[in-house]
Amino acid sequence: MILGADPEFFLVNKRGTAVPAHRLFRDKTKKHSSSRGEVFRDGFAIELNPIPTGCREVLVYSMYKLLCSVTTRAARYGLHIRACPTIRINLSTMTRAPRDVRTFGCDGSLDAYSLEEKHPEIDALTHPLRYAGGHMHISSDNTRVTWIRSREQAAEFIRILDDKLGLPFTVLFRSPGMFARRRFYGQAGEFRLQHYNSFLYEDSHGVEYRTPGPEIWHSSVTASLAFGIFRDCAERFTELRKRLRKDTARQAAVAHAINTGEGAIKLLR
Repeated sequence: MILGADPEFFLVNKRGTAVPAHRLFRDKTKKHSSSRGEVFRDGFAIELNPIPTGCREVLVYSMYKLLCSVTTRAARYGLHIRACPTIRINLSTMTRAPRDVRTFGCDGSLDAYSLEEKHPEIDALTHPLRYAGGHMHISSDNTRVTWIRSREQAAEFIRILDDKLGLPFTVLFRSPGMFARRRFYGQAGEFRLQHYNSFLYEDSHGVEYRTPGPEIWHSSVTASLAFGIFRDCAERFTELRKRLRKDTARQAAVAHAINTGEGAIKLLR
């Protein structure tokens, strides 16, 4: 199984005020590449893409190197990187920002509980908050891993992840900003089916789990733990889905706990 990530981070100045990404990455089309991955502007935030790998420790190390690089670059402008799910912005600065910074540009996501596609309807010119995700990817070019190509079975995988990963990390990092984000983005069961075709992994099918926020990258320990659980759930999918199907009431409770925080600790017990 191949692991990947494309988390988003915010830039802030010395006063802690949010600064749009075009202050650091002026050209939207230019990606700053290295042997460890890419960094570029993604709307108001910046996005980091470490090189996909089969080893979670290599992925975490690549992310560390990318963060060091962008932190050094940001420091030249008196800016810092912040890994938080929600940040308040100064709307008056949006009138002079590039078009992509003035809009919410995310494509729709699938809901693992309803299998419906979701598109948050928010006016970026009047909405005073911006949101960042810690998007996690897993893929396989092994034709025997058929479930990863199926919307229905991938949805079961995501519901397993909600229970095994989303729920404990909700308890670990719970904050008002987490639940503010989950009103619109990163709700329980949020995922995308992906088809990767890079020079490293051609014709690879995968799943993107969009519930966790960038908080998982607060330390290498939490990031490694998250991706360890992520991969373990994928490798044990056949076994875990049998348990999943036996308890639909728990699935609903887990989804509610992830979205609101209510009952999360009790469910972990």
